[in-house]
Amino acid sequence: MDFWFLFKKSVSLYVHPLTIAMELIVTGVVLIGFSRRIFRKPPGKFSRWLRQASGNLGMAAVISGVFFLFMVSIKPVADPLVFSLEKQYPPLRLDQMTDSQIEAVAPEFIVVLAGGERYDPDKPPTSQLSYAALARVNEGVRLGLLFPKATIVFTGQPDEVRAMTEAIVSLGISRDRIQSENESRDTKDHPRFLRPILGEARFFLVTSGTHMPRAMALFEAEAFEPVAAACDFWVWPNFGTESPYTPENFIPKVEHLWMSHTAFHEYMGLAWAKLHEAEERRAEVAAGEESGISVPGKEEVESSPASAPLPLPSRNRSSKAIEEEQKAPALPSKKKTESSESTSEKRPKPAPRGTDKLPSGFL
Repeated sequence: MDFWFLFKKSVSLYVHPLTIAMELIVTGVVLIGFSRRIFRKPPGKFSRWLRQASGNLGMAAVISGVFFLFMVSIKPVADPLVFSLEKQYPPLRLDQMTDSQIEAVAPEFIVVLAGGERYDPDKPPTSQLSYAALARVNEGVRLGLLFPKATIVFTGQPDEVRAMTEAIVSLGISRDRIQSENESRDTKDHPRFLRPILGEARFFLVTSGTHMPRAMALFEAEAFEPVAAACDFWVWPNFGTESPYTPENFIPKVEHLWMSHTAFHEYMGLAWAKLHEAEERRAEVAAGEESGISVPGKEEVESSPASAPLPLPSRNRSSKAIEEEQKAPALPSKKKTESSESTSEKRPKPAPRGTDKLPSGFL
């Protein structure tokens, strides 16, 4: 299995709000316990200093963990974290369109991303999905009824796709309208494995509002142009309508902790996607330079005003500059040196490598 995939999944287990808080608290308790340890022999100067430092550091870790857990569990912190993601792609307002307008924007496919499952054949179909996945399936049903000619595509792991299919069939969508892609392990895999199904067709992309920025960024990086059909909103559009200083908002709640958890997960996913895409891009450019093969898309990146050109060898001069140099009379070596220096000063200096423009949506 892919090393980076395993690394990402392993790291993600330890950088969510609750786990961060518990790691700080447990570490602090261990350090405090060490500082209270009774030695059989009188401790030396270094041992006394180490015990005192461990106690102070442990107390700081416990206080930091408790304070951090409190902060991510209250509304004034959780709401901004979630709203900053949800506001990027508001829901489609198809209810405000006329029949002719709806027909004009009709997609060929409605792609619904998986969001977790609790699959068990003995459960009702709608009880086999996580809350996020059920919200996405409901949005798929709504869009499927508005666009009866569109094919609904589920993408995810086998149990997720199976559960989503059974749920949408139980909600009235014909099984003939459903296609499945069950090889994807995470969001990055969806656009790659959907290419044979979607091709260049127009499609709506259905996923949670907090997940949509990362999904859109990864699909656009694979040269897709999806229409965002976000759902499962927590905060949008009512953020800021009430005072954040209401006493009730400072009471920690599991709901707010879960919102912070989801936001942390998405921000971490966006950062990872940006880093991994940059590494892949540098590897492609390096491989292309070694083999002498041009990298697809490299010309567009170099011609973009937002990106700097890659360094070129000094011998790559324009033909006009060479002709002018041949026609010019011979000059003393000192003046010729000064002329070449002034010419090189006028020539734009190349920017360092690694400044290629990243696909939009990673910021």
